[in-house]
Amino acid sequence: LPAEFELLVSPAMRTRQTAQALGVRLRIVDELAPGATVADILGAVRWGSRRGTVVVVGHQPSLGLVAASLISGTPAPWSIKKGAVWWLRHTDTGEPSGCVLRAVMSPDMV
Repeated sequence: LPAEFELLVSPAMRTRQTAQALGVRLRIVDELAPGATVADILGAVRWGSRRGTVVVVGHQPSLGLVAASLISGTPAPWSIKKGAVWWLRHTDTGEPSGCVLRAVMSPDMV
C-alpha cells in the first residue's frame, strides 16, 4: 500500500477485525454492509471522482458484483475469496468501463 490511503470498512464485526490487522485508522461505512448494491459501494468510494488510494473491506457477493461491473461492464456473481486482494484502478485512458485490473492476490499469496 502507498503511505497514504483511506480504509473503508463495513460495519460488520468480522470486517472491522480484518481491517484492524492493517494497524491504521479505519472508517466504518454503512453503505458497505452485507447486502450492499453495486451503486452503494461505488457511491461510498466515490468511484471515478476520488483521488488517491481507497481500500475497501466488505462482503460477498457485493464485492464480486462490483468487480464484474467495473471490469466487464456487467454485474455478475464473480467470486472473491475471503482475504483476497483485488487492485482496481480508475482510468481515463479510454477503457470502456473506466477500470483497469492491476492485480489479484488470493489469500494464500497475501
